[in-house]
Amino acid sequence: ADDGTVTLYVNGAACAKGKPKFKDHYQMDPKEMRFLVDQAGHNTAGYLKSIKLWGKGLDEYDVAAKTGCLLPKRAEKKCLLGYIPLTGTPKTVKFSSIEGKGKEQRRQNSKSRLGSTRAWFPAGNRDQWMQIDTGKEQRR
Repeated sequence: ADDGTVTLYVNGAACAKGKPKFKDHYQMDPKEMRFLVDQAGHNTAGYLKSIKLWGKGLDEYDVAAKTGCLLPKRAEKKCLLGYIPLTGTPKTVKFSSIEGKGKEQRRQNSKSRLGSTRAWFPAGNRDQWMQIDTGKEQRR
């Protein structure tokens, strides 16, 4: 948006909104745009089918219409699940497998933090799992 507000959309639905304190509120440089890479230019996990830039802020209804997505039904009341820890310790996190040739490489490939560029890297691509002990039973 013109005021610097950035909105994240997933399948057309607005999931998060904020006003970054960074220079120009993440204004894109038209001479150099990079997608799906980390700060070092690595870890390009994913594919892009298309990228569209509109040069103006869109609301969730505009994004849903332009992407052919349906907006999810809104909840009638807030869900009070409380805080669920998503960052574990070696004692609270278990993996089915971890890719790596040595102890240090396996340690680097066994992070359970959301948003980490060094997240979990399983040794296979089928039937893999990660278990985080949150300390209590989580109910919906």
